[in-house]
Amino acid sequence: MHVQCNDNALVELPVDIGLLTSLEELRVNNNRLSQLPVSVSALSRLRRITFSGNPLINIPSDFPERAADVRQYLSSLQEDPVINSTVKLVVVGQERVGKTSLLKAIKRTFWIIPHRFLCVWSSISSRQLTVTLQHCSSQYM
Repeated sequence: MHVQCNDNALVELPVDIGLLTSLEELRVNNNRLSQLPVSVSALSRLRRITFSGNPLINIPSDFPERAADVRQYLSSLQEDPVINSTVKLVVVGQERVGKTSLLKAIKRTFWIIPHRFLCVWSSISSRQLTVTLQHCSSQYM
């Protein structure tokens, strides 16, 4: 079974898509999908999936469109997440290429990360930025 829904302005796929046990190919390019349902991970016969041209937040933008990798990734989203509340970012590069300017620009930017986290800048030096993630209320989402 093959499903092709390219260029249809879809904003979501039904969760029940995971019940299509014979589905081998899913093409949903150039829609308005913000996420692929986790139920796609149950599609054991899925051999090909394409989803480029969608503003997905639950799949990294450079993620390969290989069905096995996508199924495994979506399956991992169901597991209990491991949360690091502090992340260090080290910026390296040659002199006078804009490392400090980049860090200052990042610090001025208000970031919301999917899964209800808000970035709060803990400390900043000329070469390292420490970020603390705090749970957001729905007002930030």
